[in-house]
Amino acid sequence: MRNRDWVVCAAMLMPLVSASGGAEGAPLDREASTSDPLTNPYDPGAEFTRAGVLLPSNPANDIVHISAPAVCGDPSIGETFLVVSVDMQQTYRTLFSDTEILASTWGSYGTRQFSSKPVCAMRENGAGGGRGFVLVGKGTDNKLYASAGSWEARLNDGKSVNPSPDTVWTAVSSTAYNQGGWPALASNDSHTGMVLAIVDDSNKVNLRFHKLPYTQNTWGSAIPAPALPAGTTALGAPAVVYLPSPAQLYQVVVRVSTSGGVKLLKTYFDGAKFTTFSHRTPASWSEISLFLNAGQYPSSDVALAYSPTLHTTTLYWRDGNSQFEQTSGFGDELGHNQAHVVAAEAGFMMSSPPSATVVIWEGGNNHVIGRTNNQQLWLFQSAADELLVP
Repeated sequence: MRNRDWVVCAAMLMPLVSASGGAEGAPLDREASTSDPLTNPYDPGAEFTRAGVLLPSNPANDIVHISAPAVCGDPSIGETFLVVSVDMQQTYRTLFSDTEILASTWGSYGTRQFSSKPVCAMRENGAGGGRGFVLVGKGTDNKLYASAGSWEARLNDGKSVNPSPDTVWTAVSSTAYNQGGWPALASNDSHTGMVLAIVDDSNKVNLRFHKLPYTQNTWGSAIPAPALPAGTTALGAPAVVYLPSPAQLYQVVVRVSTSGGVKLLKTYFDGAKFTTFSHRTPASWSEISLFLNAGQYPSSDVALAYSPTLHTTTLYWRDGNSQFEQTSGFGDELGHNQAHVVAAEAGFMMSSPPSATVVIWEGGNNHVIGRTNNQQLWLFQSAADELLVP
């Protein structure tokens, strides 16, 4: 591998290059101890040193990206993921990656126009037998819309085909959000349920639960979260991720402004009600106590991803220097460990919040994507997840 070979624009998205020029690390072969720090204390930032421009296999077919993208993948099938972006017509476009091969162009996913970034989560298999997913976004009429799609059933065949919708765009409810309504979406590991999280126009967080299979069920009524602490105002979209056994909870994180600055708060949802991490009531919000320098504080929506190999949640955000940062934690310990810049040596500016997923891929499974200040998308992969666990 060549040192500092950052830009990937060949016919496939190659395993992205380590800034240190070293080997890509072996697959993780041990569980982390709950007492371990989850960033490499000897080489801060070395956890995510593979990065590159995300382009179709025919780079001439790239589009101008006007918003933050979404990315989703299923750790149970590995080496495949879907990216969803927004074009200049405000429609959602898709780019599928099958075992390091990207589709030759951005696919179209309907003609509905959106005023928000897309969000994506996995579901049961789709109509053609391929892995299913759900997309949600806020339309230009301020209502939330959802559509279920699926990617190709035949994988690892030397080609990549963009997915098609299995259902038309359908309003989640009749509610229009004039100020809030920016969505977050997550499904559980057994693909039996998913949740949609928003902050409404009254500065309240609420969730809707959707039982899976998706096409056989509907969105439930809005379930309000505990009231945010006095003197706080939610900023942008929340983030949500599912923590499997033994927690079996959705973790919800919201960024808020206070008289003392920006803070991150977290709470939990069990599929029916808000609760504590130990499954008790009443539920409440607790602060994620990040230990950061001034320039490291979140200046964007945050993203969450759960790793089944590390058994940790990783929290991502854009900092005040327009770089992505990350910190990981076990369960309710999120925020107790160091925060490091993602691919610190890349030397570019991110103009969007991050989106993140976990895809089983060689030694590094964490995938983070965002929009740069030149309207391109960049993908970051952890070089070796063993660097996340000393």
